[in-house]
Amino acid sequence: MDNPIVIKFKSLTKKAKMPEKAYETDAGFDLFAIRKQKINGNNKGIIPTGLAFNIPEGYYVQIKDRSGLASTSTLKVKAGVIDSGYRGEIGIVMANYGPYPLEILEGDKVAQIVILPVPQVEFKKVGKLTKSPRDTDGFGSTDKKEK
Repeated sequence: MDNPIVIKFKSLTKKAKMPEKAYETDAGFDLFAIRKQKINGNNKGIIPTGLAFNIPEGYYVQIKDRSGLASTSTLKVKAGVIDSGYRGEIGIVMANYGPYPLEILEGDKVAQIVILPVPQVEFKKVGKLTKSPRDTDGFGSTDKKEK
């Protein structure tokens, strides 16, 4: 890879593990829990990783679900943007959407991170927007189209 983005990180505990990919072509890097933690049913918790990042300006990190965990449990990542100016511990906000408690074990892969560029955006207020085929059709509108 030419000119890789360098993400400096700090281990805040000896139990912290560096983010890692399973395959070179993966977009996401796995994050690991540093302690055993239970998340009760229909509740949420923050899973500490023991890591802090120094994300370069012009980039941010998205925290995403891992498909393996999502397919076998009722756990779901609830929040997921880490801005370049944040230097604190990365905690994974997870919700248990099932009725029974679930346990995360120390060393479990709990989420993945994807590093993305921050686009330069300018908002411009206008009196009228251009028309589109969808226009103002909202939630569920594509299901209502005749097939």
